[in-house]
Amino acid sequence: IGAYAAWSISTADIDALLNTTTDKTQISSPFLGVANDVRNSVVGVNNYQTSWMPRGSLYGFRYFGDSEGSERLRGTGSGVVISSYGHVLTNYHVIENASRVTVTYGTKEAEAQIVATSEELDVAVLQVPGLDLKPVTLGDSDQLQVGEWAIVVGNPLGQEFDRSVTVGVVSAFNREISGNTVDRYGRRNTVTRQMIQLDAAISSGNSGGGMFNMLGQLQGIPTLKYDSNFFSQTSIDNIGMCVPINAAKPLIREALEKYDAKNVG
Repeated sequence: IGAYAAWSISTADIDALLNTTTDKTQISSPFLGVANDVRNSVVGVNNYQTSWMPRGSLYGFRYFGDSEGSERLRGTGSGVVISSYGHVLTNYHVIENASRVTVTYGTKEAEAQIVATSEELDVAVLQVPGLDLKPVTLGDSDQLQVGEWAIVVGNPLGQEFDRSVTVGVVSAFNREISGNTVDRYGRRNTVTRQMIQLDAAISSGNSGGGMFNMLGQLQGIPTLKYDSNFFSQTSIDNIGMCVPINAAKPLIREALEKYDAKNVG
């Protein structure tokens, strides 16, 4: 009635409505501690490839002689820092056919060396000289339980959405997922991987990131998800797959055993 009579709202009343505060120390969530602890250990992984083109052509015929290369960014994914020596765990398909690999974190981009790979497992380990990010703790994926929380951190769609956090539960484990690999002679082989199924959101670019448990331990590597498509007309929601960390540990050991500080950088 007072506002109607005065034909306006007083400054004091407006300030009382708008000048509010939130005490974040009073906000509780089971994921806050884990997310804050591991987010800065997740990096972007960039796959640069060089396309070689002839220097010139005439009426459809190529000139003989040297070729020139044009480098461009062919894809991005995610990675997780797993050692204080600059080792980063990612998916093989994130760095496949790369002529150069870099990692991004914050405003920095650093050159990375590929030190161990397994196409069959879809896992790769990078070495980044001078990387000053805190490594995560590896878990024991054999102890996973269906229904426990799964926290995923990665770079969906690239650097613009870096270190995004999504949450779900472990839906199942030991899912047999088949895929194709091509050997050095061009022969196609079918491999079957035992993977962790979860319902946390996974998008393009999350590949190679981290799936963490409530202890902040790295339990899996987000690798693929199932999508609905026009041809099957099947409705699919929230079915993602992760490589178990225990499956990647032998490759991680190989990378660590090859480390030589004199030859890094």
